[in-house]
Amino acid sequence: MLMLGRKFSNRLKDGDLFLIYLIWYPLGRIWVESLRPDAWTIGSVPTAQIASAFFIVVAAAALVIRHRNRQATLTE
Repeated sequence: MLMLGRKFSNRLKDGDLFLIYLIWYPLGRIWVESLRPDAWTIGSVPTAQIASAFFIVVAAAALVIRHRNRQATLTE
């Protein structure tokens, strides 16, 4: 995370590293939950995987929206 922050410091806005963390951590959580035999499930999908997928989608959408607006203001 720190390496990303330093390498792309000219492109990242305040809060982008947090949004990247909200994508990275749930990816690991999905992997770990797939290994647990005793996970709480809704249907056959562990609830932690559902929540993690939700956070990945929300954080990725926030990153895209934040940076799409940046490109529009740079061209005006």
